[in-house]
Amino acid sequence: MNLNRMMKVLLSSFVLITAVSAVAQTEVHQCDILAAYPGNKDNPAGVSGVSFEMIEAEKAIEACKKALETSPDSPRYQFQLGRAYDAGKQFYLAIRWYKKSVAQNYAPAQFHLGVMYKEGVGVVQSDETALKWYQKAAEQGYAPAQSDLGLMYEDGIAVSQSNETALKWYRKAADQGYALAQFNVGWMYRKGKGVPQSDEMAVEWYRKAAEQGNAHAQNNLGNMYARGLGVNKDEEKAVELYIKSAKQGELFAMRNLCDHYRPGGTGAVSDIDKAMYWCRQAIELEKRMRKCGL
Repeated sequence: MNLNRMMKVLLSSFVLITAVSAVAQTEVHQCDILAAYPGNKDNPAGVSGVSFEMIEAEKAIEACKKALETSPDSPRYQFQLGRAYDAGKQFYLAIRWYKKSVAQNYAPAQFHLGVMYKEGVGVVQSDETALKWYQKAAEQGYAPAQSDLGLMYEDGIAVSQSNETALKWYRKAADQGYALAQFNVGWMYRKGKGVPQSDEMAVEWYRKAAEQGNAHAQNNLGNMYARGLGVNKDEEKAVELYIKSAKQGELFAMRNLCDHYRPGGTGAVSDIDKAMYWCRQAIELEKRMRKCGL
């Protein structure tokens, strides 16, 4: 084989290997279906992700191990295997795989490693270390990390308290459509924290989050309608939002419905059966929360 032909063969092989590698990174694998993080921009097309409590740990672990057999350096698969171990309460292995992904500067893994340190799960609790990882992921534009970093500044955890800096990070995440951050921005406007108080702006941001199904925002937007703050008073709309929120397990929404329907409560018309139902729901949830130390 002459030199020119050899170079063409080598070049063709390189192109083929590169193409296969690219497909391996973007194709939908069972690991993605079982362990992808909801809203992760790196998820393959059509993969919405799985909420943490819905992960079937054993199946996800096996699927992600297989994915890594063909793509051992994929930070997405490494992260998702860590997430699967995390769901299966194998925290040592979860941290091990999060760190492998972190070594490649993968923002979702940086954020989740930060969460482990913040909550002291599988590691010694450290707000300072959590802050470090939140910061790294947030600076890459990762919305969940930006939102949690904002909370650290709002509460003054491991940093000097600053409502202005908190709002800055909340807005970065909210502008990406991250519902929890949109709720937080609404809260900051409602309370006038780091920004001039504005019920109208609070309603605007609560609505953005509520339309995405955020239970806290649905409840708080319901409060705004119930009281006529920043919006025309609308008792029917308030109840509709409270119910949506309560069905997702929001305690304050259950209490609001209990108070709305009880005789002498906040509603124009009482309904003792509905009042009893929502009061019981709230009481049972409070009992379960106390058992969990919440």
